[in-house]
Amino acid sequence: FLAVLLIFSASPVFAKYASYVMDAETGRVIHEINADTRNYPASLTKMMTLYMVFEALESELWTMKTRLRISARAARQPSSKLGLKRGQTITVKQAMLALITKSANDVAAVVADATGTSPSPSLFFEQA
Repeated sequence: FLAVLLIFSASPVFAKYASYVMDAETGRVIHEINADTRNYPASLTKMMTLYMVFEALESELWTMKTRLRISARAARQPSSKLGLKRGQTITVKQAMLALITKSANDVAAVVADATGTSPSPSLFFEQA
């Protein structure tokens, strides 16, 4: 029984953590652990998402009062989250605070939706 348990606990399907380091110039992978497993975004990812918000603010695409619309995909994100519902909106300022203090997965998805290459970005935000 212990051998079976060890086999399954070492399986990347059940991996709790993953890491990936790549040389940006050559594309050569230097280090990887569980690179192909499904893992929830870490807080560092949320910090990187904040940079997307900063760029949208700096380029004047958004203001702090711009309202970002919650997509069905964003509403389905796992914890940690605010519990936003599809069709609701959240201001950029509220999104920033949620990313900083709660590391909210649903808010990170909202920002990604709104800054992504959607066929119609107006579906995801309203200028206030």
